[in-house]
Amino acid sequence: MNHHPIPLDWIHKHLAIDCTSPTGLRWVKRPTNSRKVGAVAGSSNGRGYYQVRCRGVSLRASRIAYALHYGVDPGPALVDHRDGNRANNDPLNLRLCSVAQNTQNQTLARHNRSGVKGLSYWAVRNRWRCEIGVNGRRATRSFPADQKAEAIHWLRNTREALHREFTNHGESGQAA
Repeated sequence: MNHHPIPLDWIHKHLAIDCTSPTGLRWVKRPTNSRKVGAVAGSSNGRGYYQVRCRGVSLRASRIAYALHYGVDPGPALVDHRDGNRANNDPLNLRLCSVAQNTQNQTLARHNRSGVKGLSYWAVRNRWRCEIGVNGRRATRSFPADQKAEAIHWLRNTREALHREFTNHGESGQAA
């Protein structure tokens, strides 16, 4: 993702945080004639995120909300949604993270067939294969086919130990 500097003076003058707004932001000063004071600032980008045009550049609403609340540009860091809901731009739901930490906080993949993040069935060996990534390395373990519950328990405990505050066991916070 390209990092565009957030014009802090401009956003403080034109935008305000409003958790009742779908984007989490409202206009407090008209940047152009087409924008009205009090109107929702921004729109959906079609991938679950909201964006706002600021001085001709589209910025994610989550980055703007973070900058408004904390008074600093997130810079090259990513802004993570704690609950996994890309549309929830409440500043208390936002935190800075690295690419690796943001990956740890991912929800269950759509193509997952086991229903558990990090768990797959290894048909050739008739075993459950557990896999967790952290800092470019993988923690793996396999369990006999009749020990799925033990495999899930190992995954949860290991993920909590390795990912700490960015732990996500696959629960989705995505807006429907």
